[in-house]
Amino acid sequence: MMWSADNRMKQLGFFTFQAHLKKHFSLFFGHFSLFFLPLHTNSHAKSQMNKSKVTNIIRINAKALFLLLLSLIMSNSILAIEPDSIWYDSITNVRTHLQRPDTLTPYTCSLHFFGKNKNGSSKAPGLQALIEDLSINALVLGWDHFVTDREWARITNATLRQNLSGGWVWDNDSFSGNQFAHPYHGSMFYNTAREHGLSYGVSLLYPLAGSLTWELFCETNRPAINDFLSTGIGGAAIGEVTHRLSDIFFDDTKQGPQRVVREIIGSFLNPVRGIHRIMSGEMFRVNRFNAGKKEEPMPYTFQIGTGGRYIYDRAPIHPRTGMRYYETIPYIDFRFTYGNHFNHLDEGKSPRAYDYFELYSLVNFDPDQPTVGELDIRGRIGSLQYQFPHQWKLDLGFYQNIKYIDHYSKEDNEAPGNLALISEAASFGIGLFFERPYSPPFWGGKKGATLTHDFMLSAVPLGGCAADYYPFRRYNFGTGTSIRYRFQFTLNRRFSIGNDFYFMRLFILKGKTPEKLALYASDEHRYKKEMEDGINAWGDKGEQSIFQNRLYFQCHFSRNLHLTLQHELNLRHGNYRYYPSITGKSHEWKAGVSYAL
Repeated sequence: MMWSADNRMKQLGFFTFQAHLKKHFSLFFGHFSLFFLPLHTNSHAKSQMNKSKVTNIIRINAKALFLLLLSLIMSNSILAIEPDSIWYDSITNVRTHLQRPDTLTPYTCSLHFFGKNKNGSSKAPGLQALIEDLSINALVLGWDHFVTDREWARITNATLRQNLSGGWVWDNDSFSGNQFAHPYHGSMFYNTAREHGLSYGVSLLYPLAGSLTWELFCETNRPAINDFLSTGIGGAAIGEVTHRLSDIFFDDTKQGPQRVVREIIGSFLNPVRGIHRIMSGEMFRVNRFNAGKKEEPMPYTFQIGTGGRYIYDRAPIHPRTGMRYYETIPYIDFRFTYGNHFNHLDEGKSPRAYDYFELYSLVNFDPDQPTVGELDIRGRIGSLQYQFPHQWKLDLGFYQNIKYIDHYSKEDNEAPGNLALISEAASFGIGLFFERPYSPPFWGGKKGATLTHDFMLSAVPLGGCAADYYPFRRYNFGTGTSIRYRFQFTLNRRFSIGNDFYFMRLFILKGKTPEKLALYASDEHRYKKEMEDGINAWGDKGEQSIFQNRLYFQCHFSRNLHLTLQHELNLRHGNYRYYPSITGKSHEWKAGVSYAL
């Protein structure tokens, strides 16, 4: 095919951008790595020492990513989506991307320790992935030891003997470190396996292996059970989501500024694949006939929104804060849906893990609040789907979940007080989803509405909730169950009203008596030692019930632009063995607009 002069200029422009990408991509990864290295540690003292630095880096990266996504909306040259790749549901008016059915590219290998096949894949992908899995720990440990000279990275034979024989503890790291950063770090372990073509089930072993070796051999602190669970189990959920999200952005047929933005966002989501693409040269090559996809294309929806949150509490003043709380917080949020609930029923596709998942993330723009305010992932592992009379559809699925909500009560006091603090770092559940097109009596028999019900019952091996008395953490570890129920009614593709209910019951099985905790205040050496090793307590021994209800209304101004108004009620009650019971209550009003990309 002959290239026109205009196409030739575009090609030259592409190479100019690629040259800039080669020059500056190492700086991007260098700055990006700082986001994770300090969050990977295991002591309260370390998290306090790096708190301001980590917070600034998180905000810079969040704002940079927001600007990149904003540029996708503002620039037609970057957001070049073909008209026939967009589909709007005739009832709900949801904008859906239909990816083109590209030929899947084999999983190639950049470093061939065990040789490679004719298609470029490794002859021993499992061993190759394991080497990369362990190499992540070696690189982080080397950075901590030789570059930053961290005390906890000075591994000796004595520390190894202690880690192997001293038993496992529950550590006192920060809430964001244990419940968010560790699962994200586990996602990189997981993606070393997925980048070599290993299945979801086999890849589950790699974050467990990476977490186990880190806890036993890469720190002077005693190994922590909570780190092993959150990194190993939560890392698989975030890993599969980022694996599929990055596959959407990476596209070898694109060029110019669109290609540069796609490579940066894809590498931000999945650093392991980004490094693979740099080492193999895929990042800098153009293939006009193959996009280089690794997963079967699935329909997806993506919305980015912004607005304000007004939060206030109405319960008695919490003893750890000594004041009432009220504040207005600006935010941006991201909502992504991959696949659809009834892809097996409607499209005849065979069930696969994570062929359907939902992702919601909220980022605060307030110096007195955590940057990541919320993260919610529900990934379907298996599904049975049925068509019933009267157009009812049922999806019975097995899910892996992550739920993370974080608040600070005031400046310089990270205790949540009466505000919500929720974590499901390791969670699996059974979900029921019903959907039916509906004809209101006043609508003349036309199907102008749809009604959905979404119910889930989950087991939570590792969860977290606000600590009311425990002095060494602002949260408790716990194990228990959770229930979610959401319904939504959409009318005439213009208006939606719904309610999202959540309940979690956590059992905090291990705690220390007030007399035992008082000893740490009088013995500084003992306090320091226990803070380094963890005092092997879950928090305030007892149980805590958490209730959250979100009532929302949406108005669709156009196919892409939506207004959302929402009221949220948070209520929690703690019954403790050694302390008086406490009830916390807070409200939130949220108003924002969202744009469907």
